[in-house]
Amino acid sequence: MLRILTGFVERHPILMAVNEAIGIGFQGIRAYKMRAFLTILGVVMGIMTVTGMSSIVAGLNASMARQIATLGSSTIFIRPQAPGENLDDDEWR
Repeated sequence: MLRILTGFVERHPILMAVNEAIGIGFQGIRAYKMRAFLTILGVVMGIMTVTGMSSIVAGLNASMARQIATLGSSTIFIRPQAPGENLDDDEWR
């Protein structure tokens, strides 16, 4: 089986280049274990940070939506008004 795959890779230069790049990558990981560990640790911490922040924002959005929903229909809404903007009678009520 390995002989068949080796022959296939040798006939396709793109696969040969990918195979060689993967081999060089593993050699680098073996040669510089601490650097590889710190790099992987940094990537994992970055992913965890982005995921955590996304979860916090989603939770805050849901909490705010629940709080706004509990206000009801008898609530006064305040909105900004540009200087010189005229309000009609319905908006004053």
